Amino acid sequence: MPGLGAVSTTFIAGTIAIRKGLSEPIGSLTQMGSLRLGKRNENREVNIKDLVPLTDLEDIVFGGWDIFEDNCYEAALKAGVIDVDLLNKIKPELSSIKPMKAVFDKKFVKKLGDQSRVDQALQLQSKIADFDANLFGAAGAAADSLLAVAELVGSDRICGASCRAAADNNV
Repeated sequence: MPGLGAVSTTFIAGTIAIRKGLSEPIGSLTQMGSLRLGKRNENREVNIKDLVPLTDLEDIVFGGWDIFEDNCYEAALKAGVIDVDLLNKIKPELSSIKPMKAVFDKKFVKKLGDQSRVDQALQLQSKIADFDANLFGAAGAAADSLLAVAELVGSDRICGASCRAAADNNV
């Protein structure tokens, strides 16, 4: 996940709380939603999670990148979105999720170092491979599937017209 801020930590903590039976997947279309089969008067419904081959919540493994070194528990506390009592109940799981060093563009995050775009892409590719190998390679198996979510835009700087023009021209 790109960054362990309020959105990411809320998603991760919510998933862990559901796994542990501390919460219900309220609002999750894939976990609670259903589809009608046939005509309305046939009263046939099936849960989406039973119809579509989705990954079970127990099988999801989390990882992420961030410019800060806070683990997921610390980041969630700082974000202040989730009740502290709930966070404390899942603290061991959240604390074990530590961010990899983020890949960034100094143009958008001026306080940090500098790398070429090729170096950034290679670093990101390497980190995804390491994530898969470290989590699953030790057990002698690789993940059946691996979804990497990468934020490819900067959100730390307001981008003016010249920046948008450069992006339009793939600069």
